[in-house]
Amino acid sequence: SPVRKILLPPISGQQGRIIIVKDAGGNAGSNGLEIDADGSETIDGLADKLINSNYGSLTLVCGASEWHVIGSS
Repeated sequence: SPVRKILLPPISGQQGRIIIVKDAGGNAGSNGLEIDADGSETIDGLADKLINSNYGSLTLVCGASEWHVIGSS
C-alpha cells in the first residue's frame, strides 16, 4: 500500500517543541503515514514511525538529541 511521508524538522533549536501528527483523512489503514526524523536523527531510537490505523495519531516532543513519542492513538 502507498505510504505518505512527513519529515520532522532538525532537532537543533527545537527542544521542547511538541508536534502532533494525525491521520485526519482516515485512510492510514490503506495508505500509511510515515513520520521520518531528519537525516541521521531518530524517534525513540528509530529512523521513522508509522501510523497505519485510520484516524491514528502520534504526539512527539523534541528532546536534547532525538524526538520522543509521548502519546499515540
